[in-house]
Amino acid sequence: MKKRLFVAIGIYIILGVAIGILTGYLRGFPPYGPLAFWMFSDLAGRYGFWVFSVSLIAYIAKNEKEAGITSFAYMLAMCISYYTYLYMHKGILYKKEFVFWTFFAVFAAGCAVLIRVAKEKERKRDLAVCVVPLALLGIEFLQMVYFLYSYGTNVFQLIIDFIGVVTIGALFQHNRTRKSKAIILGGAGIITAAVCGFYLILWSVT
Repeated sequence: MKKRLFVAIGIYIILGVAIGILTGYLRGFPPYGPLAFWMFSDLAGRYGFWVFSVSLIAYIAKNEKEAGITSFAYMLAMCISYYTYLYMHKGILYKKEFVFWTFFAVFAAGCAVLIRVAKEKERKRDLAVCVVPLALLGIEFLQMVYFLYSYGTNVFQLIIDFIGVVTIGALFQHNRTRKSKAIILGGAGIITAAVCGFYLILWSVT
């Protein structure tokens, strides 16, 4: 058990470092010109990829302890490598942002534990835990659809969010009753529609 945990931690640290460097590199892409269609530089500033990856790590973990520790190791490694990369290439140390994302890594670990506990369980609180990340991905996906329609941008994040919605939605419904499946999909759909509807009304008024 300990050997599996140590191996998992090592794998996710390596993965976090790689993704941190990648997002730091992509941040240097200009948000205009021919690459504006993809908007690679926007990846680090969107929450969809992080919700998707942490949810996936939590779901495939062997137990709650592994889910919390590996997700924290992944997010912290990503945070350290990302801001180290920016410091090396820009000479700027983003102290406040680093502290914020370090605390976020702790928060993500707690969420990962809840997601792992909720895996294939039918309790109301477990179904609610499954609804939240799915709704967050759905909201951002529709936002990216809007950006693509209005400005012709953010296709990269749109693809990630779409994959996230499909993958997490399918995993959260695995081995559940029909009623639980309906609650998860219906709850996520209602929250997504309500939030997007609210912002549409707000934008139309302003």
